[in-house]
Amino acid sequence: MNNNENKSEKLSLLIDFIQWLDSWKKVGIFLVLTCFMGAAYFSYYYRDAIFTWVLYIYNEPVLEIEGMETEISNLIKDTHADAIAIWGVERRDNFRVLRYLSISGKRKSKIEGRSDLILRARSEQSDIIIDLFNNGTGCFYLSPDSDMGDVLLDAGIDYFCASTTPPDYSFLNGFVMVGFKKPPLNQDYIKQRLRITSSRLTQ
Repeated sequence: MNNNENKSEKLSLLIDFIQWLDSWKKVGIFLVLTCFMGAAYFSYYYRDAIFTWVLYIYNEPVLEIEGMETEISNLIKDTHADAIAIWGVERRDNFRVLRYLSISGKRKSKIEGRSDLILRARSEQSDIIIDLFNNGTGCFYLSPDSDMGDVLLDAGIDYFCASTTPPDYSFLNGFVMVGFKKPPLNQDYIKQRLRITSSRLTQ
C-alpha cells in the first residue's frame, strides 16, 4: 500500500512539474539550471583532476633547494633526524637525482648529483617508493638498492620517513627523506612536518 502511495505521489509531482513548464521561458530556465547543477557536480566530483590540469597548463611546480638551507635545518631540528636526503625525480625517464644529502649534520656534497633508477624489477625499494607515491608520506626501513643507500646504512641510519614534493598534487617532482638510527615514536608528527617542508621547497 505504501509503495503504491509513493508511486502515486511521485507521478503527481511529475505531472505538476510538466504542467508548470507551460512556456519556452520556463523550459529555458529549467535547462540552464540543469546544466549549471550538472557542471557544479562534475566540477566538485573531479576537482582534484581539474586542479591538476590547471597546474599543468599554467605552472608546473618546481623543486627548489637553493636558498632553503634554513628550512632544511629547521626540519632536521624539529624531527631530530640523523640524516636528510632530497631527491629530484624524472618519472618519464625512470630516474632520480640526489639533490641534497646531510648525515649527522655534515653535508655530503661529493655524493650529491648522483642518479639512480626510481623503479626496478623485483626490488623491495621499488615497492617502498610506489607506496610513497600513492600515499604522499610514509615511514619505512631502507634497503640497500643503491650506493647512496649503502652510504646511509654504513652510518647506521636505516629507518626513514618521507614525503613527496609537492605533497598535495599529482605533479611528483621529488621527495624529501629524513633518516634515523632507530624508529622514532612521533611518526605522525614527522610526516606532517615533512609535508610542510615539501610545500615550502616546491615553488
